[in-house]
Amino acid sequence: MVLEVRASANYPTPPAGKIAVTVTSAADAEPVFRTTVHFTNKPVRVEGPRLPKGGYLARAALSPDDAALFLPSSDDTRFRIGAAGGGGDQSGGLPNTGGPDLLWLVLGGALVAVGAGSVGYGRRRAPIAA
Repeated sequence: MVLEVRASANYPTPPAGKIAVTVTSAADAEPVFRTTVHFTNKPVRVEGPRLPKGGYLARAALSPDDAALFLPSSDDTRFRIGAAGGGGDQSGGLPNTGGPDLLWLVLGGALVAVGAGSVGYGRRRAPIAA
């Protein structure tokens, strides 16, 4: 298992400090891996043990070196090892990303063209009867 941890702030000086990384199994609250690394403006690669298939929760908690400038913070990320089909779902396929079929795209474009033509035709000037 390889994780990459980093910290950022909306401030000209980037935060620096210790990042405590804890990985727990989704089935068990007991940590399967724990380490602390020092962060200074560049992402830090954390190499952990080889984990069996399943769901996991990674938690990174920053303890800043300059506590007067930055507050401690933390974040959680869920991940799976050995997910079916490499995607995030259990069906074995990739998740639907919502891309429309070409048929619907062509049909929608035709409807827009027909609507624009109808408006143009309806707004044409009629000859004045004398």
